[in-house]
Amino acid sequence: MLRSKSNVSSIFPTFCQKIYTQFGAKIKAVRSDNAPELGFVNLFNKLGIIHNHSCVERPQQNSVVERKHQHILNVARALMFQSHLPIAYGSDCIVTSVYLINRTPSPLLSHQTPFEVLHRKRPAYSHLKVFGCLCYASTLLSSRSKFSPRAVKCVFLGYPPGYKGYKLINLDTNEIFISRDVIFHEHVFPFQHISDSGLQPSNIFSNDMLPIQYFVNKSTAPPDPTPLNSQQQSRSKRTSHPPHHLQDYHCYMISSPSTSTAYPLCSFVDYSNLSPSHRNFVNNVSSVIEPTTFSQAVVLPEWRQAMNDELKALELNHTWSVVSLPLGKSMVGCHRVYKAKLAADGSLHRYKARLVAKGYTQQEGLDYLETFSLVAKLVTVRTLLALAAARGWSLIQLDVNNAFIHGDLDEEVYMSLPPGYSSGGDLYLHRLSANFINHSTD
Repeated sequence: MLRSKSNVSSIFPTFCQKIYTQFGAKIKAVRSDNAPELGFVNLFNKLGIIHNHSCVERPQQNSVVERKHQHILNVARALMFQSHLPIAYGSDCIVTSVYLINRTPSPLLSHQTPFEVLHRKRPAYSHLKVFGCLCYASTLLSSRSKFSPRAVKCVFLGYPPGYKGYKLINLDTNEIFISRDVIFHEHVFPFQHISDSGLQPSNIFSNDMLPIQYFVNKSTAPPDPTPLNSQQQSRSKRTSHPPHHLQDYHCYMISSPSTSTAYPLCSFVDYSNLSPSHRNFVNNVSSVIEPTTFSQAVVLPEWRQAMNDELKALELNHTWSVVSLPLGKSMVGCHRVYKAKLAADGSLHRYKARLVAKGYTQQEGLDYLETFSLVAKLVTVRTLLALAAARGWSLIQLDVNNAFIHGDLDEEVYMSLPPGYSSGGDLYLHRLSANFINHSTD
């Protein structure tokens, strides 16, 4: 970074020589504004470079450079806003933004990076870190003692040219240095809680304690008896402070009144602040009682109808055959899961009485080899939604009743008759999806 535009005259010859040495090219023309500090016309004449000028207050005549300046500053501002760095480190934001832009694919370059076009090789990305994040740099062996810290707390400031390391600033001494051995905490930004007025990084980490509450159950054990002749020990009135180099290992806790529970109901269950629509939703949910056993559900007509619909769907799909239990075969039980399905507005949609086999009573390797559930992965759903959005397709959502019974089961599974089933004998399931059998131990 140049401290002022007047330094261009001393830097430009070095830049020309570097372009010629590295890429075998010579600069033939330069376009600039009429800034008086860019007064190196004699240098242009000496090197044979054509100097083109833009008109006064007409930056659009140099649109390519102006647009690239805007691009660089946009990225630099994003880095500064995320890292909360003071304006004093704005030059590091700009240099890092140029470094990242040169390694970002561009549609104008056939989705290649400027680095790849210039150097004829792909850039590396494994070393990239979050700008302005907290990091710990290993101290030098020559400066270590047996009990000195092995790392110093720093902030990441970018990628220095010509080094295989990282540019860092020491938060304790404000020293800027380059290190290779660094551990990054890319989600922590030390400058986040200070303003530009306080530019001292050493003031970033204060000793403010977080309002952490802990709860201790009341003990019923009697207190230890205190000897009558015990003397109270004198305590020092001087406030003790923990060592500064061990502040990463301190755990501050605020004492609070002990209580028997960590979550009092009065702090969490409150319906007074709910809107009318949300209150109606809660009332509708609370009014539906879901049975847990067959004896509770069979006395209610709506749940009895739901169980009949479930059995009818299983029979129509030829999910089982009624047979006697062969010799040497084990039998698994079954149970029903009762669930009241609600609509989006909280109203009751339908009653569901799902029949499942107690697969958790089976032994892996003896009764079955593996378990599998035919459900769509979330990444597949996201891919389909992205394709539909990109190509302007319309989406239709369908609900397939009893979709879990449409799979094929290779193993022979014998299940006891469900409560309320009228046929005799044991139940042989010859067409059954993996979702029908519950291998959970819950």
